[in-house]
Amino acid sequence: MQIVRYSESSTTSDIIFLVFASVGKCVSMRSEFMANVKNFRQIVLLILIRTSFATAAQYNDGYHNKDVPQLRFPAVTIDEYVQAARSLHVFHRKGANQLRFDHAARGMEYLTARDPRDGLAHGPHMLNPRSRNLLEDKASLGTPGDEMWIDGIMEKTEAESLHPKAAENAKQSLIANTKAVISNTSTDVTVGGISLAQQDGYKGGKACAEGCTLRGNCNLEDGRCECQIGFAGPTCNIPLMPACQASQNDLPFWGLFLPKNCECYEQACRFFNCTPGQQKDCQLSLYQTALGRARCYLFDGKPKEEQWSSFPEEGAAGVSWFMYSNDGARKPVAVAEGRKLVNMWGHDKCKAQPLSACPSSCSRRGVCMTECNPKDNRPAWCECHKSWAGPGCEESLVKFCPNACSGRGNCSRGFCHCKPPWFGIDCSRSKANPERPLSIPSRYRLVIYMYELPHSVSSPAVELDDNLPDDISIYSAYNQFLDAFLKDWAVRTEDPWEANLFYIPAFTYSYSSNTGNPAPHLKSVIDYINKTYPFLSRNDGKDHFMWFTGDRGSCYAPSSASSLIKLVHFGLHLSERRQAQPVLDPKPGDPLHGCHHPVRDVVTAPYNDVGYKDAQEVYKQIFQDKGASNRSNLFFFAGGVRANNPLYSGGVRQAVHQLLTELNKTTWLEHSDVVFIDGHTDQYLKLYMNTQFCLAPYGGGFGIRLSIAMVHGCIPVVIQDHVFQPFEDIIPYEEMSVRIAKRDIPDLIPILRAISIEEQRQMRLKMAEHYRAFIWEPVHGGMAYNYTLAALHRRLHSMWSDLYRKS
Repeated sequence: MQIVRYSESSTTSDIIFLVFASVGKCVSMRSEFMANVKNFRQIVLLILIRTSFATAAQYNDGYHNKDVPQLRFPAVTIDEYVQAARSLHVFHRKGANQLRFDHAARGMEYLTARDPRDGLAHGPHMLNPRSRNLLEDKASLGTPGDEMWIDGIMEKTEAESLHPKAAENAKQSLIANTKAVISNTSTDVTVGGISLAQQDGYKGGKACAEGCTLRGNCNLEDGRCECQIGFAGPTCNIPLMPACQASQNDLPFWGLFLPKNCECYEQACRFFNCTPGQQKDCQLSLYQTALGRARCYLFDGKPKEEQWSSFPEEGAAGVSWFMYSNDGARKPVAVAEGRKLVNMWGHDKCKAQPLSACPSSCSRRGVCMTECNPKDNRPAWCECHKSWAGPGCEESLVKFCPNACSGRGNCSRGFCHCKPPWFGIDCSRSKANPERPLSIPSRYRLVIYMYELPHSVSSPAVELDDNLPDDISIYSAYNQFLDAFLKDWAVRTEDPWEANLFYIPAFTYSYSSNTGNPAPHLKSVIDYINKTYPFLSRNDGKDHFMWFTGDRGSCYAPSSASSLIKLVHFGLHLSERRQAQPVLDPKPGDPLHGCHHPVRDVVTAPYNDVGYKDAQEVYKQIFQDKGASNRSNLFFFAGGVRANNPLYSGGVRQAVHQLLTELNKTTWLEHSDVVFIDGHTDQYLKLYMNTQFCLAPYGGGFGIRLSIAMVHGCIPVVIQDHVFQPFEDIIPYEEMSVRIAKRDIPDLIPILRAISIEEQRQMRLKMAEHYRAFIWEPVHGGMAYNYTLAALHRRLHSMWSDLYRKS
C-alpha cells in the first residue's frame, strides 16, 4: 500500500499530483470511470480546500476568528483517496453550466472528519460540518480550460504507468491546465492561496429586515424572520395571541387547565383554526375535545388590547366570569365556578391562585395553585408550562429544543434563538442554496432535506394543556429521530435541490396527543408546504415523509397526506372489504389499506424506556450461552385486559385471558409455568427475564410489549392480525418470534410447548442480531434510527420502481 504524507512544505501542486495519482489508479481498475473523468476537476478544489483548512473552518462557522490554528494532517493512504474519489458522484446540469457534486458518506469521511476539533464526534458515518459546507460550494463548468484540464488528466494517467519522466511531464502539464481551469472558476472562497469568486445569492441568501435577530432568526433561504410561536412580523414584534399573555412582555399560553381571558380563547381559536362548537377543523385536540368546559373572564370596561390573561385576585372587583358550552356559546357563571381549574378529563378540587402568590410569580411561565387536598397545608406552588421547571419555573429545559440548539442559541419554549448567522430549528444552518430545477438527486445514497417550518405552522412549543407537556416517553420516538437526524450530515442536506427525500417535522403528537385527530393540523402543514415550496408536487408527495406517533398512527391521516411516506408505530393493514367485523372505531380513513400501506409506509419501533439499559448485558450472556436459557416460565403477560371492550387489542387479550382461565380449571394439566396477570405487578421485569415466551399484543393502537420482550431476551409471541411489526421488511421475524393468528389462540400453549430447546436457542441468537432496532439511545447500543433510515431508503427504491401509486 502506498502512503502519501503531507508536510508543511508540501505545495499545492504536489497535493494535486498525489490526488490524481490516486484517481489514475482508480481509473486503471475501472476503465469505464474514465467517461466521467472531467468531473474530477472538483477534486482539485477539494484538495485546495484541504490545504487551507483554517480558512474553511472560519468561513463555515460564520465568524472570522483569527485565532483558529492552521491544522496539520495525518497520513492518508492512496486507497483512502481512491475511496473518496469513487464516492464523488457528479452530474452536469446542461444549459446552465452548473456543477454540483454529491459526496457519499463512506468516502468523504476520510477527507472531512480530520478536523481535530470535530473528529468523529457524531460517529463514523457523520461528516465534519465545517468542511462539509465548504465542500458543497459549486463552480461553473464549460470554461475555456476544461478541455485542456481533461487532456492533462488523460496524459498523466497514461504516463503514470509508463515511465517516471513521462509522469513528471504530465504532472507539470496538469498543473498548468488546472490553474487555467481555476482561473475561470466563480466563487468567493479563498483556499490554498487562490481566490475563487462565488455566485451571487449562494452563501449570503436572502436578507431579513433589520432587527430580526433581536427576537428571531434570519432564515437565509427565504428571507423570513423565524419567530417564536405566537409572534410574527419582520422583527417578530407582532403578537398573534396577546390576550393569552399575562402582560405585554410575556409569552402566550392558551391551555384550558387554568381559566384564561375570554379574548385569549377567541384569539387562540383563530390561530389554530378552531370554531367553538365546530371543532372538526381545529388543529388542537385539546380544543376539539374540551373547549366546551373552558372557564374564562373579562375585565369590565377595558378594551380588547388591555385584556390580559392575568388570573385575578380572589374577590377582585370589575371581573366577569364565563363558561363555554359544547355549542360554542359563552354564558355567565358565578365567581366560584369560573375560578375552577379544568383538566382534559374533567374538574378537580385544586384552586387557582394569582401568580403573585407563588415563588417568583412562577417566572410568569406557570400556573399558581394550592394543594388539591384541603387537609394538606402545602403553600401555593407552580405547575410549570412545557419546557420549564423549578420551584419558580426559572429553569429552561433544553430537552424541548431540538438538538439542544446545537450549542449556538438559547432555548426558550422549544424555540432556538440562534446566534447570527445561524438559523433553523436547531441553529445548525448558516447558508442558502440557489434554485436548480433541473438538478437530479442521487440514486445511490439517502439525501434528506428537512423543511424549516415557521413555528406558527408547526412548533414543538405546543403543549397538550397548561399542566400536560407532551413528554410521555412511549410517544417520543419522533423526537429521538429528529435529534439524531439533525446531527447526521452524512444523510441530511441543507440543499433541497440535491435531496431525494423530504422530511416534514409536523410535531403531530404535540397537537393531537395520542388519541386526537391529527388531520386538521397536518392539512394545514401540507397546505403551507404546497404554497411555499415546489417539491411536494414534484413526485405527488411520494418522496416526503412525516411521523404519526399517536396510538393508531396514520389511521386518520387527511387525504392530502395520502401519498406521503408515514412513519408510524401501528401497522394495521386491512381494507374495509376484508373486515368481517369492525376492527377500529372510528374506521380508518383509507378504505383500501386501512392504517398502513406496507410498500409505502414505515412501521418504526416505539420508544421503550423499560429495561433497555441492561439489554447489552442480557445479550452478552445469551451469546456466551450460545442462545441457551434456564428460564423457568413458559409464557408471561401482565397488563390491562378490558374484558368489556372487544375492540381493544383486537380481542386478543380477552381471548387469551379466557383461554388461560379455562385451563386453570383443568386439574389434570399442569400449567404453573404460564403466568397471565390482568393488571399491574411489581415483578414485571423479573418475570420478563425468567420467561421463555412473552405475549406481544397491541392495545387501543400500537403496543410496546414487543420492544420490552426484545430487550429482555424473551421470545415474542405476536398475536396481531393484519398488523405489520416494526421494520417488518428488514427484520426476519419468522426466525425470532412466534406468530399466531387470533383464530389459533385455543392452541397457544401446545404451540409453545412444541418448540424445541434447540429452536429456542436459534431464535434467541437471531434476536441478538436485531434487538438494537428496538432501542433509540446509541449510548446503549440503540440502532432504531439506523433501521429507520434503512427502511426509508427502501421506500425510495419502491418509489423509483413505481411499486405503488399515489394512494
